[in-house]
Amino acid sequence: LLDAARALEYLAHFQLIHRDFRGCNMHLVDRDGPGRTCTLKVLDLGVMISACAGQTDNRNLAVQAFRRRGETEENRKRYDWLPWEVRGDDGPAVNYAVPSYSFDIFSFGVLVLHLLVGKRECRVLLDKLKVGESM
Repeated sequence: LLDAARALEYLAHFQLIHRDFRGCNMHLVDRDGPGRTCTLKVLDLGVMISACAGQTDNRNLAVQAFRRRGETEENRKRYDWLPWEVRGDDGPAVNYAVPSYSFDIFSFGVLVLHLLVGKRECRVLLDKLKVGESM
């Protein structure tokens, strides 16, 4: 988790938002030699964008990727790592909402929940939180 947080900090230094920060886009790399630890590598930078002004209206298909996430409830649940304000549940989906880095921070929090309680229970907890219930 520390490596994951450092990766987000590194991207933020360059004003970048990963926007696809989840377990399947991370890889543990084994280091050879005694006493060496594994290192986390963050993968899939295909929908990463700059946090500069104007990205909310960017029409590039990669930038707009989350607007095509499916019409069924099951398809929408697969995107549990997307912040609620971005998903478009209460209106059109957007690229990100201010503050822009909250996108990746929300995804990091979902990653932590996935590791603590598993994906299925995480989705139940997120649904409760979204409607104002306590965990």
